[in-house]
Order: sequence, then C-alpha cells, then structure tokens
Amino acid sequence: MTAHVVVGVDGLGSPALGSASHGVLHHAHCPVAVARPRGQT
Repeated sequence: MTAHVVVGVDGLGSPALGSASHGVLHHAHCPVAVARPRGQT
C-alpha cells in the first residue's frame, strides 16, 4: 500500500503540470505532493 506520492515539475516556468503529474494528482488514491524547484510558486 502506498502512503503518499511525490511528483515533480520540469521547472521551465510553466504553471501547468505535465500530463503524467496531472494524471497522478487526479487519480491517486493517496495524498500527492507536487515538488517545484526553489523559488518557483
């Protein structure tokens, strides 16, 4: 059983998630954290 999932973004400045991160975020049955590079909100 997965306790949680951490996904990353590419850090190219786009506010949108990639398709894989987006899919995990919306279909996971556990908490998901999205990691962004330092300085990017």
